[in-house]
Amino acid sequence: MKKKIGISIMTVSVILICFAGTAFLMARKSGIHQTSIGTEKIAALEWGFKFASAIPVTPHLVDRSHSQYLILEAYLDRDMPDQAAEHASRIADWRECLSYADLAVYFAQKKHDKKVSDYSKRARVCADRLIDWETSWQRDRVLLRITEAQAIVGQSWAAEKTEAQLPVESAVQARTLRLSRMDSPDDYKKKIDRLKSIENSENMEVRRDVARAYIAILMQLGPAVTDKQIVTLQTRVYKLAETLPQLMQHEILCSLSRTAFSVGQEGRGRDVLEYAEKQLKRRELKARFDVKTLVTLAEIWDEKAGDSQHAQSLLDEAKDLFMKGRLKGTDQVRALISLAQGYGIHGDHEAAWYFFRQAIQIAGLQVNARPRAMNLTEICAAIGQWSVPWPDDIEKEMIRLYEALGDPW
Repeated sequence: MKKKIGISIMTVSVILICFAGTAFLMARKSGIHQTSIGTEKIAALEWGFKFASAIPVTPHLVDRSHSQYLILEAYLDRDMPDQAAEHASRIADWRECLSYADLAVYFAQKKHDKKVSDYSKRARVCADRLIDWETSWQRDRVLLRITEAQAIVGQSWAAEKTEAQLPVESAVQARTLRLSRMDSPDDYKKKIDRLKSIENSENMEVRRDVARAYIAILMQLGPAVTDKQIVTLQTRVYKLAETLPQLMQHEILCSLSRTAFSVGQEGRGRDVLEYAEKQLKRRELKARFDVKTLVTLAEIWDEKAGDSQHAQSLLDEAKDLFMKGRLKGTDQVRALISLAQGYGIHGDHEAAWYFFRQAIQIAGLQVNARPRAMNLTEICAAIGQWSVPWPDDIEKEMIRLYEALGDPW
């Protein structure tokens, strides 16, 4: 019989936060023995799917499927489409259909036309079986992804046909995706003109998608992008970003910076990164959201701009914000995951595993098994995307926490 965990999460969370600084230093001094098993990514993601699948279908199908889908996304991020496809069939709601559409997009990016057609068809068959095809927003999500896959491989006629089945606002989003994916450089002016015509949409998701489309065009142009083109694209993205909520704005600006670096525009990438940081610090930072935003900036400074010192200062700022934020439960776990990922990318594996262990400990203190399993799934997804040796004590802890799952959910 599975054991119940009945510790006061409030009391222990406060203690952990108050003494996190001291414990952090002690953990660094003690040293942590690690052993590489060679399949650490798969092991972590398998554990994540196991925790997600432990959540009962009734009455928690939505949470169960959402958590399972999180692991499927992680498999695709790590270029493991076979594992993603295998796990997709084990999702019990419409996210199974979305998973097949995601696989179509994945293979479109790899220029594998046959698999694009196969998974697009599979997504439609799945949706016919599981979704109210006439009125469902879930249907729109699936069709948007199919449209994106078709556009990437140049099947404009198929993308337009799929687009025609969508309601007006979703059709605009699909058109934006299609325009951003048109491959010919000769289409540059046509794409810009069409995207300009929908920039002023009242729907903020459409405006966000237009900004993403401009960034996708920059990536397509690559190192051949001219000064005039990049100034145009940057200006239009900045204009749209100003109309978006703060977290969306941050996501767009960070994406633009990464893309500028990727196409060889280091100076422009650094300018955008500095602008993103300036925009972020114009407001009061909140631990619930901004531990992650600070870590994202640190990652770009580290990986793209090559400024390890500034990255370190941002990570320290994120850690201080976390310490002062007094977050609880899931918010606390997510902030710890962000810190672990940030320090991991920075190359400080001891710090990264310290924060991952703290996240696992806090997740294990959730009184109900459902949020506990969901938190552990998120942690496993994050670890599975991080190419480092799997510490030899984590497996035992995962077994213990899995066996402790049970009522109350």
